[in-house]
Amino acid sequence: MTSTDVITYTGLIAFALGAVVSLHGWANRSAAPMLTGLAMAVPAGVLSLIMLRP
Repeated sequence: MTSTDVITYTGLIAFALGAVVSLHGWANRSAAPMLTGLAMAVPAGVLSLIMLRP
């Protein structure tokens, strides 16, 4: 497993956790967890997409 794989998988895990936190905030109509989840999910998703490019 290369360092690129580790970064990619870590980014995907952070994206998934951020999405769960964001959905939890959205379901409870609370802005703080929703924004926190988005702040975590968006950069992690972008990083993962960049690292997945061939």
